[in-house]
Amino acid sequence: MESFWEGFIEKIMGRIPHASFKIWIEPLRFGGIDNGELVIKCPNEFSMNWIKENYLKFFKEEAAKLDPQLRLTFLYEHKKEDQPFLPNFSPQEFLKPNFIEKYTFDEFVVGEGNRFAFQACKAIAAGSGEFTDILYLHANTGMGKSHLTQAVGNTIYYTSPQKKFCYTSVNEFTSRVYNAIKEGQLESFKKKYIDECDILLLEELHSIAGKDRTQKELSNAIDMLLRSKKKVLFTSTKLPSEISRLDSEFSSRLVSGLIITINPPDVDTRKKIISRKARNLGLHIHEDVIEYMASRLTGDIRRIEGAVIGLSTRVTLLNQEININIATDVLKNLVQEPTEITINNIKDIICYHFQINCDDLTSRSKKKNISTARQIAMYFSRKYTKESLESIGFEFNRDHATVLHSVKQINKQIIESSKVKLVVEHIKKEIEKKRWKNPDA
Repeated sequence: MESFWEGFIEKIMGRIPHASFKIWIEPLRFGGIDNGELVIKCPNEFSMNWIKENYLKFFKEEAAKLDPQLRLTFLYEHKKEDQPFLPNFSPQEFLKPNFIEKYTFDEFVVGEGNRFAFQACKAIAAGSGEFTDILYLHANTGMGKSHLTQAVGNTIYYTSPQKKFCYTSVNEFTSRVYNAIKEGQLESFKKKYIDECDILLLEELHSIAGKDRTQKELSNAIDMLLRSKKKVLFTSTKLPSEISRLDSEFSSRLVSGLIITINPPDVDTRKKIISRKARNLGLHIHEDVIEYMASRLTGDIRRIEGAVIGLSTRVTLLNQEININIATDVLKNLVQEPTEITINNIKDIICYHFQINCDDLTSRSKKKNISTARQIAMYFSRKYTKESLESIGFEFNRDHATVLHSVKQINKQIIESSKVKLVVEHIKKEIEKKRWKNPDA
């Protein structure tokens, strides 16, 4: 059952800031499961009350995903010598690198959607990242950004222990900046980036939108680090161009680095993830069940791993054998049926992105932006619909040969033009949102 607890806490970890997790959640202990009741042991009463006031919602939601009938009970030991359970760090001090040990490169499941990011992070960790001083990992929530970031940290920490880290999030960085300003120690705070930081690992960069002072101080820190030939690794759910109210100079600094998008896992990668998670939980799942789950579970890795944890909980509590029927029952609360995408859906998304009228797509115009928009629209119509080449051509006032040519052209440009690749990835993201009716798709 310890594996169940590890999986459950891992889900909570994905929902709150890393520093908060270390302070409040990590000290919790598993008290067992009895008669449908999950017992969670807290260090003391203060800790228990704080968790109930601030994080109870997350615990309840994750418990319901595993078993809607699972109840939660928080307990603490009454000890006179207990001291108030309070965070103990100064805003001027970097948190020590406290990486999750299992977040290693060996434990990262590699597939076509994340291979480039994986190799780039391994190169940074190995000290052979001469190709860039700034690595920017872009992906939706639950795609493995934090895993790769901490894998870099874990690798360097054990292979080059003399190196110093700063691992934090934008919100934590912002808090430290303002505390340093308030206490008149801003210069001392900035100096730490030269004296006590060989590599900056900064998560959730999208949160920097509109934080002018944070952008200014972070930009200064990056300049100092790069002048000293040090490395910076960012993670974000948005590309630099998608972050609102971003200082132009800071944005320019970001795009000068290597930007890599991690895409959702394909079916083969999903099968590997299910198998790996099951093995870690000591769970044996037949290949036909793995195939079924991989075909149904799309989107983020956390959802996939959550399904395996839910399956493990179900068969452990009810003493059942894993089969398709049980897997179906577990997945029904996690999986939704996709909405069928039509050519008109694709046209609407394309026209909104390129700021053109839908009539432009069927016109004979050869203007570059309209021509590109038309080719991309036909490319996605071929990819997301079951319509024939002739039917797609009819929708764009073209013949089937033109559709085929457009598909080939876009495939070629994705390889040859980073600009076209970014546009195609952005539009694909918007189509997936429409397909799954999910704002985080």
